[in-house]
Amino acid sequence: MSCSAFGCTTRHSNESAVQFFRFPSDARLKQWLVNMRRDTRKCPKKSRLCSSHFEDISFSQTSRSRGG
Repeated sequence: MSCSAFGCTTRHSNESAVQFFRFPSDARLKQWLVNMRRDTRKCPKKSRLCSSHFEDISFSQTSRSRGG
């Protein structure tokens, strides 16, 4: 698995603490695609965005304890 953000080369690794997230299916999707410099008309179903592209404040305590 690898990150879909423009220019990001992060790949899944068991030794890494980086997490990967599915794209939202609500109103946030378009903003995610704009931020990633991707075509806003397309969203590959298997695409993921790595945690490197989020600030710590983006995560709730619940999601941190569950690992995503």
